[in-house]
Amino acid sequence: MLTEDAQVQGHIQVGIHDKLTSLKDYFAVKSGGALNTIYKGEIAKAEDTFYKRMVKSGELFLLISGSFEGKRWKRFPKCETTDYFYMSDTYYDAVVFKPKCDVYFLGFGFLNQYEKKDFKLKFKYNADGQECAEIEFDITQDQLGPDNAFEIDFQKLGISPVAVKADAQIHIMAKVQVSGPMRFNYGYDGYSTDKIEGQDVDFSIERSDFNQNSTGPDFGQFPFIIYAK
Repeated sequence: MLTEDAQVQGHIQVGIHDKLTSLKDYFAVKSGGALNTIYKGEIAKAEDTFYKRMVKSGELFLLISGSFEGKRWKRFPKCETTDYFYMSDTYYDAVVFKPKCDVYFLGFGFLNQYEKKDFKLKFKYNADGQECAEIEFDITQDQLGPDNAFEIDFQKLGISPVAVKADAQIHIMAKVQVSGPMRFNYGYDGYSTDKIEGQDVDFSIERSDFNQNSTGPDFGQFPFIIYAK
C-alpha cells in the first residue's frame, strides 16, 4: 500500500502473465501524475510481463513520477506553409525514425492544417516491433508552435516514454479528421538532414511499411521526433 508519506509497505500480489507496467496502476491516483516502471535500471516495455522477464519473488521495482528533458531531431531542412498535400481519415501517413544510439521516444511533431482549422488527430507507433493502440485527441490552433507544428508530447499526454535500442525502427503513423478538405502543410528535402545545423546525427529516416498515403523519407508529415538519450 502507499502511505501518506509516499512510502510503499507490504507486498503486491500479481499474476505471472501480468505486465510490469501494471504496477503503476496501483499508485497512479496517489502520485497525481504519470509513473514509469523501472526494472533492473531500465524502463519496462509495454510487452514485458513478470513471466517474460523471469521476475522472482521479492525483487524490487522503482516507480518514478517525473519527466525526461526532451529534445527535437528535425528531419526536414524545409517546411512548406503556402502549399499542401492531402491526408486521410482512413489511411495512415507513416515514416520510420531509426536511432543510432539507445533513446527514449517521447513524441513527435505534426504540421498544421492548411486552412488553419482545428482537427482530430489519430496516431499510433510501432517501436521495435511493438505496436501501441491507436490514440486520438483534438488539436486546436491555440496549441500551434512557432514553427507551424504541433508538439505531440507523450509526457504531457500521460503516455509513458518508450525505450528504444540503437538501430531499432520507430514507425510513427497518423490520420486525421477535419471538417472540409484534408489539406496539410508538408516538409521536404528530407534526404538532406545534414543541412540542418545544430543537431546531432542521432537518427536516420526510412520508408515505413505502414505508410498508406504520401508521406515518405523525403516528404510529408512528422517534421521532428522528440527524444532523450
